[in-house]
Amino acid sequence: TAISPSPTLNTEGPAISSPPTLNTEGPAISPFLVGNNVWMYPDARVWNISSQAGLRIIRVGGIAYDEYMLPLQMLADYVDHIKAMGAEPMIQVSRFDSPEDAAEIVKYFNITTNNKVQFWNIGNEPHCGKDTVDSAVDVAGYIKAIAPAMKAVDPSIKIFAPDECDLHETYYSALLAGDNGATDISGKVPGQDYYYIDG
Repeated sequence: TAISPSPTLNTEGPAISSPPTLNTEGPAISPFLVGNNVWMYPDARVWNISSQAGLRIIRVGGIAYDEYMLPLQMLADYVDHIKAMGAEPMIQVSRFDSPEDAAEIVKYFNITTNNKVQFWNIGNEPHCGKDTVDSAVDVAGYIKAIAPAMKAVDPSIKIFAPDECDLHETYYSALLAGDNGATDISGKVPGQDYYYIDG
């Protein structure tokens, strides 16, 4: 049974008295290569230590966000924390909610409040280990519905989808076929000068 996240945000907790010791002996790692999900309602201690990690993009997402999208005010709180540490937020919208629901979230940040979010995801790890053309058809179906609704609100946003933890040849070959077929999400939205996905 999936457990939906609690809507309670814990902002209490002792401040970190001294910065953690960071391992600086290894090779440099691009801050754009390694990211972190915000999915456990971090308290002040987590935001504090995260701000010292040099993160550049923090994804607000995970399976719980597909099943229960956070209230806009809580998302805004996360966005504010992420921007305050000098990083860019990446918000995942649910693949199970409607295209209009996803568009409303983009509108809230990029139009209504002008608290712009550039990076977006659609859905969390949808293939679930099924490296098949059929699963690519399902994924392309919701991306081709949701992405245009989001970009109709703000064509400048960058959408990254699907968001997977691994690569599967058959699945990605179908999704990125470049043939404008039923499974292809790599092309432009019909009648527009922007693409379904940007990465």
